[in-house]
Amino acid sequence: MNHSDSPVLRVKHLHLSYGHRQLVKDLSFDLLQGQWLAITGTNGSGKSTLLRAIVGLHPYAGEIQFPTLPVIGYLPQQSLLDFQFPLRVSEFVALGLWHSKTPEKNKSVEEALRKANALNLKDWPLQELSRGQFQRIALARALVHQPQLLILDEPVTGLDESTISDLFQLINQFRQQGGSGLIVLHDEARRMQLEIEKLDLNQATATKALA
Repeated sequence: MNHSDSPVLRVKHLHLSYGHRQLVKDLSFDLLQGQWLAITGTNGSGKSTLLRAIVGLHPYAGEIQFPTLPVIGYLPQQSLLDFQFPLRVSEFVALGLWHSKTPEKNKSVEEALRKANALNLKDWPLQELSRGQFQRIALARALVHQPQLLILDEPVTGLDESTISDLFQLINQFRQQGGSGLIVLHDEARRMQLEIEKLDLNQATATKALA
């Protein structure tokens, strides 16, 4: 793996709970520039909760630091997204660029849709998309502001093999350009296809820390 020694994300002594149930205990790890980690573990081990805590959507105890202040692109689980909004695809993707001027925004939206192999869907209403198509649109929205760190929660859900292959190719290109990422993947074979390192929450919780 080619990555620098500079951490883009540093997690120290992290504790995560959901209700009264503790999910993660005393977890520590660094994510280096250019590094990708697959977050694995059994159902209920805290994979999605960890990602949500990192992007500021779930309370935690401990420290989550971004030493280089990277731009972050986040793709949540599809079950947390609603594609019944009365919006067209281009408008939905553009929600990630509220600060940009219109000409720049249109160009960025088209580029993100192209990367997600979804440019042909640009003018479609969200309600007419299949789940697989919507997953690609959600990925485009995570990419639209040119992040340096991608956080992807089960991104292959609802995708066919051809689209999964396109997604993995995009991840590898992003990594080759120095981009870092965390990705939740249940399938060991999928992780091996990407040839990325693994952070198993079951083992990390048992050992209390991951160097």
